[in-house]
Amino acid sequence: MMTKSLQGTKEFLNDIVSISDFNRGKAAQIFKTLEESHRKIIVRNNHPIGILLSIEAFTELTEEAENNALLAEAVQRIMHNKPTYSMQEVMDTLGISAKELEETQADEFV
Repeated sequence: MMTKSLQGTKEFLNDIVSISDFNRGKAAQIFKTLEESHRKIIVRNNHPIGILLSIEAFTELTEEAENNALLAEAVQRIMHNKPTYSMQEVMDTLGISAKELEETQADEFV
């Protein structure tokens, strides 16, 4: 049985692709495996030069970065005693109902 650490190392090594593989006509195969692994590390002369991400992985990273930026901004506001508002206070001020908000969020996934 493989330990979690070794399994992670194996997955990482499987994600490494030489730029030469693209030049040898293996791009279709690389992109097919990208759907499964969600990332490929591109190397040239055994040095990493770039990363390919699946749309899913890119979206996840983007959302995580946005959430971290919002968290950092919230922490700064709290540290500097700037006023904070509850979600309900903001919705009341803008005249948005909970039902409207739910409908808007549901529309994003259609």
